[in-house]
Amino acid sequence: VTASAAPESGFAPLEVAFDCAVAGGNDPVGIVWDFGAGEPYDQPAMVVLEEDGRVTTSEVYHWIAAPGTMISDSLIRDFDQRPESLWAVGSDDPVQAPLEISGRVLRFGQERSAERTVAVLEVVVSVVQVDPEPLVLLQRTYRYEATTADDGPPADFARAMGELVGRFSADLRSDLCEAAAGLPARSDEESKSQKVKN
Repeated sequence: VTASAAPESGFAPLEVAFDCAVAGGNDPVGIVWDFGAGEPYDQPAMVVLEEDGRVTTSEVYHWIAAPGTMISDSLIRDFDQRPESLWAVGSDDPVQAPLEISGRVLRFGQERSAERTVAVLEVVVSVVQVDPEPLVLLQRTYRYEATTADDGPPADFARAMGELVGRFSADLRSDLCEAAAGLPARSDEESKSQKVKN
């Protein structure tokens, strides 16, 4: 899979066109778009949310990529380990794939209060059936927490976040199966009411 964007830089607001090419293999079952995120989760710095509402980012500890990219990459790796699935990274003009998954990171950090310190992952996800007509199959917010030591090493926090991403991936896979298996035959009126607005 080769993805490209044009232009690659410029001043905001910037309109960017994406393209995707797949060489060889079978057509993908779905496209997973990079999950978006607002500040401060659009950066690779570790985020700490204090009880009083303050948000701090670490100048020392950083993820290998922004959380949205890490989550999307993790989903691709996890989904492709299943023999029945083939997923690709998304673009604006993807190869024909019946499903598209997109999401937005709402929380990806450590939350501290007087009672406890937890790793928190919260994402909202949309799964759209693209063919024959756009249809929202799933739209859900997933939230996970794992207790961590307030003064524990960053590796413990990173391990906890990895486990939360794994739980999210497993739950999303399960929800995808249920959504795909439970699709009833739709009347034209039902299809119109559930269509994705472009």
